[in-house]
Amino acid sequence: MGKADRNRRNRRRRPGAAERLKQDGSTGPLRGGSAEAMELIEQVAAETEMPCRATFMDDPLFGGRAARVTGTTPEGGLITDSGTDADQMPVLLFEPAHTIAIKDPVTGLSHEPRIDTLVGTGWQRVPPRFIMAGLPADGWGLCRTAAGVELVDPYGCVYAEGRLTLDPRWVSAAVSTGAVMVFIGPNLGVRVPPGRSRESYTDADRIREFRDGRENGLLAAATVRWHTSPPGETATWVLLMEDQLGPACPPVAYVPRLNLKAHGGPQAFGFASLDRLGAEQPMEIPVARGLAARITDADVDLVRPGDETGVFIAGYRNPGGPDDERFAAWRAAAARHGHILVISGSRDLLPSQDTGFAHIVDVVRASRGAFVPLPGTQPSRPPPVSRKLRPPKKAMTSRNTASC
Repeated sequence: MGKADRNRRNRRRRPGAAERLKQDGSTGPLRGGSAEAMELIEQVAAETEMPCRATFMDDPLFGGRAARVTGTTPEGGLITDSGTDADQMPVLLFEPAHTIAIKDPVTGLSHEPRIDTLVGTGWQRVPPRFIMAGLPADGWGLCRTAAGVELVDPYGCVYAEGRLTLDPRWVSAAVSTGAVMVFIGPNLGVRVPPGRSRESYTDADRIREFRDGRENGLLAAATVRWHTSPPGETATWVLLMEDQLGPACPPVAYVPRLNLKAHGGPQAFGFASLDRLGAEQPMEIPVARGLAARITDADVDLVRPGDETGVFIAGYRNPGGPDDERFAAWRAAAARHGHILVISGSRDLLPSQDTGFAHIVDVVRASRGAFVPLPGTQPSRPPPVSRKLRPPKKAMTSRNTASC
């Protein structure tokens, strides 16, 4: 066998980055800018459920007494609160399960895309030493949910979510101060390293890990507003199979309006009101402007058509993964139609699995919609959607986050 044949054979046998991440917990080095690397960055960015821990600023992790930053002076100086209750500033630690380290070949410095993005939106990169200030991040909020907490960005999208039971004393402090200092990064001592037990993973180990994260610039912090309940507008995607809103209707993706807010809202893409859906006459629904639906084994991404660099508008990751038969059927139907129907609204389409069809119709009629073609298909006008609506079968739902 020649060298070229052997290389081709080895490439065929080598699993993709996503598969290696799932099997081994690591992908190994990837070439920056490659399609494989870009796909992995999108996949990791969409992982919003993270291990987390609620604590206070007097936690041994932070070492010594803390001074809470409450604002800045006109000259740029820090305004701090060093009173006796500063130690009781509530803190929430989010430690993502997967991290992508990008090494600059010129400087040798490492970067983490998620941390760099947060810093670009007003968060502070935690410095290696001296003052550790969590400056207020405008528009961000930490919301209490039935399962734990959600970190919500200025556009109402869930950036991170964690499952935990909050201590009443912590909740009381969050309500009293109206804010929580949030840390995000891979070195926060939340997860117990492989091969260690909770008993053997001591405070000293956590402090050492936290120090390493600071020195490598892999931690971001900000003070965000505390909310005792989730945002008023939905952040949940819902997928409906073809024909579930009427005969000849293609597969449907219900997209939270908040996900399109940063891009001008659904109107910016030509979405029309669906208030007449289900009336006596079939309703003409337009084809979206400047929007395409890129569908993979486990993702639905709304992107700019013809752009291979991943300039995407919003996205859904199917929680069932690539082996989910229902999602595979939904994707096959979308490919057969050559387009999907995207409906964008502010209300929760399926608050629970036993939601009545009347509620679904009411939400759809209060929303806007458009047909969105798949890349490489001709964006011709699909047929009108029939007035005959029917109750949907079991729908797929997911909380959208990092796609805004």
